Amino acid sequence: MDALGAFQKVVADDWEQVKDNQHNLVGRCYGAGLFTDKDLYASLPEIVIGRKPGREKNEEKIFFNPLGMSICDLFEAYRVYKSAREKGIGKVLSLWERPIWI
Repeated sequence: MDALGAFQKVVADDWEQVKDNQHNLVGRCYGAGLFTDKDLYASLPEIVIGRKPGREKNEEKIFFNPLGMSICDLFEAYRVYKSAREKGIGKVLSLWERPIWI
């Protein structure tokens, strides 16, 4: 819990999965009774839809505990990408000038 104390906010992508998983810091703290439902600042969806603010100050430290199934993340990312393309919104970003492995 000392490690989590260094952060102003703790956020999880799927709180129900995170708190029941003993292979991550937040889950271990929850299992030991050192972290409760009330200690969680927000789930990632709450921040994404604007129900709760994310970082409010440049100095603020947020501990993010992702745990959800990555295939779901990929599916959702593709859905958002496809929707943005259909609506003609968004911005194309370059991840690199040229691939680093060539």
